Amino acid sequence: MISRRSWTLGFLLAAGGLLAGCSDDTPTSSDPGLLPVEVETFEVLLPAGDFLRDLRNDGGYGSASDLDAVEVRLDEGGFEVRPLLRFGALPGFVDVLPPDSETTQRDSTFTTVGGRLVLNLDTASVTGEGPFEIEVSSLSEPWHPRSASWAFAADTLGGQTEWSSPGGGEARVVGTASWPGPGAEADSLMVEVDTMAIREWTDPERAARGIRLRLLDEGQALRVTGASLRTDNVSEINPDTTILLQPQRQAGTMVYNPGPEAGPDVMLAGGAPAWRSSFRFELPDSVAVASETLCGEGQTCNIALTPDRVVFAGLNLTTMAAPTDGLAPAGEMLLDLRPVLAVDRLPRSPLGSPINPDGVRVPPSAFTADSTGTWEIAMSRYFRDLLRPEAEDLDVAPDNVSLIVVPEPRHLGVARFQADPSAEGAPFLRIILTTSPGVSVR
Repeated sequence: MISRRSWTLGFLLAAGGLLAGCSDDTPTSSDPGLLPVEVETFEVLLPAGDFLRDLRNDGGYGSASDLDAVEVRLDEGGFEVRPLLRFGALPGFVDVLPPDSETTQRDSTFTTVGGRLVLNLDTASVTGEGPFEIEVSSLSEPWHPRSASWAFAADTLGGQTEWSSPGGGEARVVGTASWPGPGAEADSLMVEVDTMAIREWTDPERAARGIRLRLLDEGQALRVTGASLRTDNVSEINPDTTILLQPQRQAGTMVYNPGPEAGPDVMLAGGAPAWRSSFRFELPDSVAVASETLCGEGQTCNIALTPDRVVFAGLNLTTMAAPTDGLAPAGEMLLDLRPVLAVDRLPRSPLGSPINPDGVRVPPSAFTADSTGTWEIAMSRYFRDLLRPEAEDLDVAPDNVSLIVVPEPRHLGVARFQADPSAEGAPFLRIILTTSPGVSVR
């Protein structure tokens, strides 16, 4: 697809004459007629099949444990999110004020007699109607908070350990809690827990230490902004007084299923852990334009694609709807395009500085079935660098790039973009070029 604009540079010549004072000479010649009086500008839309190569999607960047809040979800379509939480140990002693005394005594033999798990909710981020029933279970298998997923209790460089059953393994149900739903005065819910669960959750030597949350009814989702474990304890020094202890939460993550599909016809960016889409630019030597001056009336011809002719270049990507509400971006997605500095080390290659420092901000509404659209990432300077001939004294611009969302991870939702070259909404490059009559075009 090509279009053309042209204009006369008479006003530039007039301005140049004013700046030059009484001299009519150009800086390079005494013949002012050598300066062209007209340039032509072309907008070229280069389809993905003409430049995009070696597309790949890689996941596993960052962890859901990096997010500030967790979500518990159970969609009617089967998509499910289960938070996993871990608390620290109870203190080794308490200071107790004996009856009829003004001085506290330290007791390391206090007894825990019960407690409760309190979940704080973001009542503005609710999906579904109430009541919301949340099941609280005690994990029974060792797990790694930063790498745990639906399938694996641990997925590190040291190896993978699968759950005995996906989604947290065989867990012991401790209790359930109910929240009425939107409009309820309470913004939290509480689950009474027994002393056995408290011992399991606060034993620092227990590798399986942890809590699993899950919703019992389909079509619901809640955002949990905080979780606290409050334990009741007594001391023989003063058995009539209950001592409240609250161990600190050490970790929290989310395991979910199914994950986003990373096929060859889609670009993925974001999520938790985050995805990146990487590909290589292979630019043609020339592009077709329609110009009566350069090609003849009603004709098209090729002009060389050289860096000095590039006025602007931008990569255009079209959003795709999320396959399920649970994987739809919950907030704005800041797109970032960065050079891949070591292609042979993908997916763990270091990345260069952003090609567009400002990035492109895409609202969450762009990833719904009714509101997909095309977004452009300006990359003019990088594009010119790709076109420059190799020289011994110049660094060659990497022709591989990665599309990412910053920060990684941002939230659970994944940005999806059409990548099928033959489909509607396929990626394309928008390039604005200029030429001057009398200058070779091939």
